[in-house]
Amino acid sequence: MAPTPETSDHTSIKMRIDYWKSKAAQIQSDQDENLQPKSLMPFAGILRQPMPKGLIFNLIDYIELVDWTGRVIRDDKRGAISAAAPPILQSYKDSTSPPNTGSNYPLNSNSD
Repeated sequence: MAPTPETSDHTSIKMRIDYWKSKAAQIQSDQDENLQPKSLMPFAGILRQPMPKGLIFNLIDYIELVDWTGRVIRDDKRGAISAAAPPILQSYKDSTSPPNTGSNYPLNSNSD
């Protein structure tokens, strides 16, 4: 079992972060539609009309949700993110803005 979701070989968060990191240096526009792995459901962002197909999250909210739920300790879970591990976003806080995967927020804009 990997110590964190973003280091696990079998998680969508790892795929999304790896994809972002591979594209971040190449993409100048945060409006490029090719900034999310095609094999995963895209982020649709906030509710609006017409609502595009996708997850009603942005990248930042998704990463925070994975981090928060991953730290929950339950008897019916195989493991949990260590309480001593830094938040997933902290690793990317000083990074450049992520591609606009349904988000208008740079990675370094999370509230502390």
